[in-house]
Amino acid sequence: MPPTNVHRAYRSASVTTASPAEILIRLYDRLLLDMQRAAGHIEAREYEAANRVSQNAQDIVLALHDALDVEVWPAGARLAEIYAFLRVELVTANVTKDAGQLTRCLPIVAQLRETWSEARLAASSANASPAHASGPAGSNSYRS
Repeated sequence: MPPTNVHRAYRSASVTTASPAEILIRLYDRLLLDMQRAAGHIEAREYEAANRVSQNAQDIVLALHDALDVEVWPAGARLAEIYAFLRVELVTANVTKDAGQLTRCLPIVAQLRETWSEARLAASSANASPAHASGPAGSNSYRS
């Protein structure tokens, strides 16, 4: 298999075997990268490249927003508001070619990524604990 096909097959396998939490964190990683790249391209006056990565960042934010189900998780409504804010900021920064507007949003995205990463680790720890396997005091209150 040529190297590009091997790389493509590896990426495909890593996505199909990743947990939803891992995919979410990868989306945040890519969003941060795209925002940083877009800001760099704007500063370098490489507007076509800035537009391309900025639109990818916008698509990621839209996908994150659309994946929220506030009926299942009512607290997700606040997160939806954050995603809507980020989308407006990304679009505006792209249209006005304002790298500063992008960099001001980076800490928000970084904090969201960190929060989801911590939640994933906490969930992994809870799932690995002996109490989770049998439930409290031997009860059958947890589903696998």
